Amino acid sequence: MKTGATVRVTCLAVHKNGYESAPFSFSSCPTDVKGYFLAKISSSELLKNNLWEVTECKSFLENSPWPGCKVPEDTNGGITGAQLTFSRMLNGYSLSSVGPFIYNAGPQPSLTKEGY
Repeated sequence: MKTGATVRVTCLAVHKNGYESAPFSFSSCPTDVKGYFLAKISSSELLKNNLWEVTECKSFLENSPWPGCKVPEDTNGGITGAQLTFSRMLNGYSLSSVGPFIYNAGPQPSLTKEGY
């Protein structure tokens, strides 16, 4: 079974004293057969001790594993970035959604008509 595409998630956080972090990014797991991906923010120093709150995250197309389908489209912000939309809480995790995002095969050669 081939693995699916991956997404890069880039976030900002705000310190409890009010200053913003530099943007930080991480990659998702490959998508499943339905196109869903999982991206977890690691428990880095940034988020420890409840000093920081993640305020904004965007996702971007990162990689397609299929050689014949590698050209990203900006549908739903796949290239320029799509704001994660909060969906619901599940087992202590905040579930968000984006997309769908699309890769295509690129420009197709045109058929020339040579007379009748």
